[in-house]
Amino acid sequence: MNFLITGAAGFLGSSLANHLAQQGHQVRGLDDLSTGDPQTLSPDVHFTRGDVSDRPKLWTLLQDVDVVYHLAARVSVPESILYPRDYNAVNVGGTVALMEAMRDVGVRRVVLSSSGAVYGDLRDSSLAESLIPNPRSPYAVSKLAAEYYVRTIGNLWNIETVSLRIFNAYGPGQHLPPSHPPVVPHYLRQALRGGTLVAHGDGSQTRDYIYVDDVVRAMVAASTAPSVNGQVINVGSGVETSIKDLIRQVLDVTNSKANVVRSEE
Repeated sequence: MNFLITGAAGFLGSSLANHLAQQGHQVRGLDDLSTGDPQTLSPDVHFTRGDVSDRPKLWTLLQDVDVVYHLAARVSVPESILYPRDYNAVNVGGTVALMEAMRDVGVRRVVLSSSGAVYGDLRDSSLAESLIPNPRSPYAVSKLAAEYYVRTIGNLWNIETVSLRIFNAYGPGQHLPPSHPPVVPHYLRQALRGGTLVAHGDGSQTRDYIYVDDVVRAMVAASTAPSVNGQVINVGSGVETSIKDLIRQVLDVTNSKANVVRSEE
């Protein structure tokens, strides 16, 4: 099959692109490299640097494509609070531009990478897809809006759509920004360096962490599964892990004596 992956040089995008290329598929990747690294991509992935809102470039890249994976997005919750307009422009505006280009070229399926953040702070631990979303940040709002745009435009223009609400993915090659890094690789790095692991509050708060290979399997399945048009599907491990348990596991696997500090929120 022929695939286009937006956000292909990012953590999830590169893992997906390399997997599909290894399976013998034709893979095109698009990324503006604001955070991604093209060196993580296999030589078999045909990479183009560019913006997901560049419709002429999209028209070229979408030729003969069977399925689009839309992963291009800004993904920092704290950053979105500072720059909500930027998050709306990329995560919402870029999604609409992509859907318009797919309509123009005639591509018939898109898999959207959404986020478990759309649920907000709901206390129902099951977090079934039927729950009413309660986004608490501009990032979460932008992801929910992207879901609605994808599904609505898909219905109007006969494009099959699947939205995957991915929870806290982790794994090799994950980007570690200087501020607000993802907790799993950050804790691992701190433990290996003998640094300090900071737990906010009492450490009892829980998250669903999912390994990158499991996310890739879900995305691959979503590209060809029958009878999923218009669906929203959670992608997680189904296991709640508290921060204090995560710290314990990190210290165990690294055999580290790093300091653990608890801070008041």
